[in-house]
Amino acid sequence: MAGALRRLLVGPAAALLVTLPAISLPSLFIVRKVFSKRVLSMAAAGVAVAGVAAGLVAIVAFHG
Repeated sequence: MAGALRRLLVGPAAALLVTLPAISLPSLFIVRKVFSKRVLSMAAAGVAVAGVAAGLVAIVAFHG
């Protein structure tokens, strides 16, 4: 049971490791007057895509 739970949590853990240090809503709020909405949205979207990719890679790597 513990092994199955550990394998289940690998993907979300990898996604959090990639996304949490990179960007957050408070950090976007702080820099919103300096950067355009387009730049902020592209940065947020890029981090989201990287997080999803990291989660999928981790799932494939640890379940294979």
